[in-house]
Amino acid sequence: MSVAAYDEMVRWISTKTDDPVMNERKRRAVRIFMETTPEVRDELVDEGRKEGHLVEAREGLRRVLARRKLVPSPEDEARVAACADVVTLHRWHDQAIDAPSAAEALR
Repeated sequence: MSVAAYDEMVRWISTKTDDPVMNERKRRAVRIFMETTPEVRDELVDEGRKEGHLVEAREGLRRVLARRKLVPSPEDEARVAACADVVTLHRWHDQAIDAPSAAEALR
């Protein structure tokens, strides 16, 4: 594939549209790519799983904090939102179970 053809394909796929026909064509093109490059598909699935685990861990932590009426500061909430380490989120969750404050839970 030439550089020009590749650049055109990327531009076409990444351009937002409300046209259902174009969106369906894009979906089919992506599906074909995914079917013919299983290593890329597997990589994307793994990334999706990791992100899903992070989302669940953040939600669980927030539920415990809310249930215990521990209100995190805006800075602490930003730390939770930005945390990309599931082990840290689980540790904070466990600490939130009996911490006297949100700040203590997130140490």
